[in-house]
Amino acid sequence: MANESEPRVARRMPCNLTITGRRHSGVILNVSPRGLFVQTNAKISPGECVEISLCAPTHPRAIEVSATVVWRRLVPAQLVSVAQGGCGVRIQHASESFYEYLSTVLPTLATGA
Repeated sequence: MANESEPRVARRMPCNLTITGRRHSGVILNVSPRGLFVQTNAKISPGECVEISLCAPTHPRAIEVSATVVWRRLVPAQLVSVAQGGCGVRIQHASESFYEYLSTVLPTLATGA
């Protein structure tokens, strides 16, 4: 995902993930110019491609992002009621609206960074 020096900002946004044709729900917990952390119970492995449709509070339509899973956080079955797993993804392609949104939460970034 993003390296430690890359700006990252905590944001909770609902999203839908499409993985090999199957749709799953999730929540974006943080964003950066090159990656996202998505909290989800979807079974997903590093290297898989995922299409993410996120709902940013400042945009009237869903924002589309294509990404690759870099790592995942597994949660033991006995803790699923109190914690969820998720995955870190690296953005491969994002719509211009993603970078417009990002510029509002990370104002020092140039559009399309």
